[in-house]
Amino acid sequence: MKISFGMIVLNGEPFIKYNLEALYPHAHEIIVVEGAVEKFRHASTLEGHSLDSTVKIIKEFPDPEGKIKLI
Repeated sequence: MKISFGMIVLNGEPFIKYNLEALYPHAHEIIVVEGAVEKFRHASTLEGHSLDSTVKIIKEFPDPEGKIKLI
């Protein structure tokens, strides 16, 4: 059985690594949508992305099977 996971994250540095570690062994794919909706623009960069290291952590997470899709 193939299982896809989706997560929406903004400023998720404290937990994103642990979520990916927990999901990765069970996932067929993990779709991560990173960024702010208009209402939370105050908590993001001018481009609408996380203020912390969330994107860096996702991009540097070991993904030998190519399961992680960052949007």
